[in-house]
Amino acid sequence: MSFSLKTLLQNCLQAEEAFRRGDSADRTACLEIFRRAIALQEEEAWSALLSVYRPQVESWLRRHPRFYQSSVSLPDLVDMVFSRYWKAMTPERFEQKSPWSIPQIMAYLRRTTESTLHDACRFQKPWTYLDELSTTDSLAVDEKVIDRMEKERLWAAVQAELEDDLERTAVELVYRQGLHPREVAQEFPDLFPDGRSVYVVLSRVVRRLRRHLANDRR
Repeated sequence: MSFSLKTLLQNCLQAEEAFRRGDSADRTACLEIFRRAIALQEEEAWSALLSVYRPQVESWLRRHPRFYQSSVSLPDLVDMVFSRYWKAMTPERFEQKSPWSIPQIMAYLRRTTESTLHDACRFQKPWTYLDELSTTDSLAVDEKVIDRMEKERLWAAVQAELEDDLERTAVELVYRQGLHPREVAQEFPDLFPDGRSVYVVLSRVVRRLRRHLANDRR
């Protein structure tokens, strides 16, 4: 499909709105956005994917009977869901199971939502993106990465992937100082309009790190 991402996003939003009304909907554009975000690792497509499906994940969480048992805020839970989803849905997994359908993808996203909420209720502690770069649930740093690299080497690899002050600021404040992305946005509103924009920057860095490590293994 050769449509621009802007056209795909418009068509996907219209299709999802029709689907929620119970009308017939062609969700091919939505599937293409998923493909570009996951298989091609396109940052703009990932942002589009979040803009379309974040409200759906929020709705699933609010309607879940265990939602009010968790001390984690709704925005944090949504971030956790997409982080876990991004970690699990690697380009290799996406290609291996191809062809996907939107119902299959949405079912997987819903299972991810439920498992994330279950864990949030079980542990009952605030979620952080990375605990000294040793956890894997936050920004989808692969478990094999942690096993394969010592913390110092991982830090060096992360720092080598930073391309501008925006990325350096986000990485320093979240990874080093332990601030939540919303707190970073509050401290630097001229750089980050909201916590989600910090999350997008950090996700971009980790995606480049994953590609770098994959190249090293070849």
